[in-house]
Amino acid sequence: MKIAKYLILSLLVFGFMTSCKPDNKSKKPGKAKTTQVSKKKGAKKGPSIWAAMKKKLSLSDDQVKKVQAISSKYNKKVSELKKAKKWDGDKNKKVREKVGKDRIAEIRKVLGTKTESYQKFMKDWTAKKSKPKAKKKGAKKPVKKTTKKVQKKK
Repeated sequence: MKIAKYLILSLLVFGFMTSCKPDNKSKKPGKAKTTQVSKKKGAKKGPSIWAAMKKKLSLSDDQVKKVQAISSKYNKKVSELKKAKKWDGDKNKKVREKVGKDRIAEIRKVLGTKTESYQKFMKDWTAKKSKPKAKKKGAKKPVKKTTKKVQKKK
């Protein structure tokens, strides 16, 4: 009688355990699944270049909009020149210089005496953005969740 109770109990426990298990037939057995949890996408890390420029150079909203338009215009021009293979290399140095001078000339019309401050700001901003970020002491790493898969015994 005791053996029958243990047998039924063990069958129930075994049945319960196998019915609660997720279906892992399509995945290789024995490998652990790792998932990284990170911050939400689209979360801003800091001020935009335009907000920072406005604050640092004390620009009006109108000046910022005009500089954005000029920047966009010349970025498109540079993109077109790159596609046409007329941007890189020594033979295109004069083209790059002309585009740079034209861009600054238009920005000078908008910013006036603040143009040099604008150029310094842009140089510092791009240098800051291109530097690899140093890890802060005690910075948290992304959380990894690990799920172990159990092989079925045959």
